[in-house]
Amino acid sequence: MGPLDAAGSVLSKILTFDGRASRSEFWWWAMIQSFAILAAFILDIALLDPTTALSDIGFFSFFTPFVILFLFIPSLSVTVRRLHDIGRSGLWILISFVPLGGVVLLVFYVLPSQDRDNAYGQPPGGMPYVPRGSDIAAPFAAPRKPVKNNAFASYAILAEGKAEPSAEMRDAQREQVRAYYRQKVLGQSGTTA
Repeated sequence: MGPLDAAGSVLSKILTFDGRASRSEFWWWAMIQSFAILAAFILDIALLDPTTALSDIGFFSFFTPFVILFLFIPSLSVTVRRLHDIGRSGLWILISFVPLGGVVLLVFYVLPSQDRDNAYGQPPGGMPYVPRGSDIAAPFAAPRKPVKNNAFASYAILAEGKAEPSAEMRDAQREQVRAYYRQKVLGQSGTTA
């Protein structure tokens, strides 16, 4: 994700405090936010009366507070979603009010995303976690073609397109469940009914 994608994503989810935000989305937004505040501060200095001392400007002049207020809610939402991405509650942001709490948050911000679904949703890439070597991995490998012997793989393909399964797929899935039950639970080998 690049800076424009990150800005578009954050600004389109201004009031979205659920879900997850990737590390790149968070850090690109942090950089964009820093540059916006710096640009507003430079603009404030440029528009200042030349007789005013630089020490009298303070942090809050004219443009800077408006930029900070405009960016506060999007920054808060992307921070909460970033904490969700590593499996933490958004309430962890309150640790910033504790001494050295900012260091803890910084460590959280640089942690990699959880590659599996967590309580806050799917990973930011949008693809559900598929363990390597599993039968269900076939639909996520290129090319994406239905597997005739695996009804579950066909369901995974349908999930991408939000389509309804066919009667044949449902029957194949039921047969797979029955075969698994016979083999693992009843200890029978083969497909005898």
